[in-house]
Amino acid sequence: MRCIIHPYIVAMHGVAVDKEPVLIVMELMAKGELKKFLQKKTSTPKQKLNWVAEAAYGLAYLHSRNFIHRDIAARNCLLASNNVLKIGDFGLTREGEIYQMATTRKLPIKWIPPEIIVNNTFSFKSDVWSFGILGK
Repeated sequence: MRCIIHPYIVAMHGVAVDKEPVLIVMELMAKGELKKFLQKKTSTPKQKLNWVAEAAYGLAYLHSRNFIHRDIAARNCLLASNNVLKIGDFGLTREGEIYQMATTRKLPIKWIPPEIIVNNTFSFKSDVWSFGILGK
């Protein structure tokens, strides 16, 4: 994931592997989760449209590098101090066009694409479906 450098992806600055757990040093996203801003219902339609566009650019870049995020959700879209949205939390991200899981994680049903419920198979399409929920 260190090779992923994009204006709408949270930057990884380094890793500390001295002992468990492994620590990942990431870019500071001072305003936190998009989820908080959406719950307040104070964002303007223009700001929401900007965030959707920024998330789309970030996700398209991940897919162009052959990565499936597998956890696109408002809690994993983070805001910088200048209100720019960046995709973060790459704990479930995998390389490849399709990824089969043995079991489905316990995620809020709102964010789970139908194909995950049916056959536990993640793909670029799964990320796009979850992205569509962001714009809702």
